[in-house]
Amino acid sequence: MDNSSNGPYVPRPDSDSGANRAYREYNNSANSMARAASTLGVMALISVITMLIYPALVLGSIAIILAILSRDRTGFMHDKAKVAVTTGALAIGINLAMLGLTAGVLLTQGPVKQYVNDVFEEVYGYTFDEMWEDARDGRLDLNYGNLPIGNTDTLSPTDI
Repeated sequence: MDNSSNGPYVPRPDSDSGANRAYREYNNSANSMARAASTLGVMALISVITMLIYPALVLGSIAIILAILSRDRTGFMHDKAKVAVTTGALAIGINLAMLGLTAGVLLTQGPVKQYVNDVFEEVYGYTFDEMWEDARDGRLDLNYGNLPIGNTDTLSPTDI
């Protein structure tokens, strides 16, 4: 009979009993998920910095989901998972704020909107406001100015 301080029936950390092996495998997979979540969170922040819209939303969401799934049975969240939740939420928040500010600038009057209208007029031959009205009314012609948008398979090189 074993009379160690852990008692005879408690699995010891150095033993390779089924309970210890199962916990180690679960703990390793949780750490792997936390590590993957942390990586995705950092990638989401990088995609925000590089002004990519959709990757930041997708990667940030997946980072948060993986971080939550990496918790153990007691609810303990690894430090890397906490970093993943923070970076993923930060990337999503910054990205949504940028989208909102851009929509606000484009839909309200001001010097930036006038500049956008001037650039659209120069490039496409129509202002942004005219294109926006056409899109809202459902009569958007995707061949503004000299730059065709959409399927260009039937165009000859002289058409472009």
